[in-house]
Amino acid sequence: MNFLRFTYRFISRKGSSTNFNWTLIFPIIGIVVGCTLVTLTFAIMDGMEEKIFSSLRKFSSPAKITIDKSDIDNIKEVEEFLVQNQIKYFNCIERNGILSNEDDYRFSKIRAVHNLEDYLKSLGLTSEPNDYGFEDDTAILGNGLARRLNLEVLDDIKLISPLDVNMFTGVPPIQTIKLYDTFVLDILDYDYNYAFIQYKTGQKIFRYSKNMLLLLSDKIELTKLNEFLESFPNVRYSTWEDDQHKLISAMKLEKIAYTTFGFLIVFIAGFNLLSLMSLSVMQKIPQIGILKTIGYSNSNISMIFVVQSLATGFLGGIFGIGFAVGLIKLETEFNFMKVIFDTFPLKEFPLILSPEKLVFIFTISVLLIVIAGIYPAYKSAKLNPVKSIDYIK
Repeated sequence: MNFLRFTYRFISRKGSSTNFNWTLIFPIIGIVVGCTLVTLTFAIMDGMEEKIFSSLRKFSSPAKITIDKSDIDNIKEVEEFLVQNQIKYFNCIERNGILSNEDDYRFSKIRAVHNLEDYLKSLGLTSEPNDYGFEDDTAILGNGLARRLNLEVLDDIKLISPLDVNMFTGVPPIQTIKLYDTFVLDILDYDYNYAFIQYKTGQKIFRYSKNMLLLLSDKIELTKLNEFLESFPNVRYSTWEDDQHKLISAMKLEKIAYTTFGFLIVFIAGFNLLSLMSLSVMQKIPQIGILKTIGYSNSNISMIFVVQSLATGFLGGIFGIGFAVGLIKLETEFNFMKVIFDTFPLKEFPLILSPEKLVFIFTISVLLIVIAGIYPAYKSAKLNPVKSIDYIK
């Protein structure tokens, strides 16, 4: 009888009887549940990050440059630098304003962009042209914002800029614009708080805006960035990660919290295994004593319980990850979760799971279980063979 077969028979029998020890299944079930939860958590959170971050990267622009409008020479030099480095950009003024439709008012973030039609295409927010055409006084609103203002395409909207009040009359500038179209992002509250207008309209109404933005189609390469910052020390360069660092940090913290919860279940399963293996050592003291008297070394005895912990970790990890991967493939092919749960988050975000994450989950799970088996293995090796045999009397 080889060692592995003997080990299986030794650990799978209850005490000195020939009955199968069904309690061995419980730690495996715990590991399966824990690994499944961790795997699904990574898949959901990675899918959410992919969808949200890619949309935010486009909407916020990969990078932006803020320049004081009074520094005209600086603006021209920065634009020349971007042209030389083949970085496409859009001149922009971003300001808080009020949109009004008769008695409905909404405080919104207004983004006035030069060459607005091309900019919207870069965001993937293109639409079919209407009868009015893409004129200078057109506006594109988030779908939620348009609904709150009871607006339809080609309706007139009043744009009011309370930050640009005339110092002599005390009256804010008001501009009538026409709703050209609406957009849907389904990211955060952008559909309810953002509106795009033509750059010329922004220049008219945002009279006292001190800064101008250049929205870049790509980040400046690190090799060129230092040169850029040295050449323009009064210009502020930021990436979309800088603008969204709070959201990024919150999502990463949420991923850590959910993942920790899943591994906590695996840890509890390991503690359960520790208890069961300790009990098994107590039940099999006479058998361990006999094994020692016939030549089994302390390392051989310890190895029996190490193999038990390894087998438990491997089986639980493989079944848990396999079950989770199966669920992900079924969801991708049949969308059964969308049918069962009408408001389930997976309706909006894909499930993404990299092979590296699977290896990480499996490795951590097995490691936790093996650590749990060290103490029983150590105790079994320290038993005195004479006293162990005498234990049956």
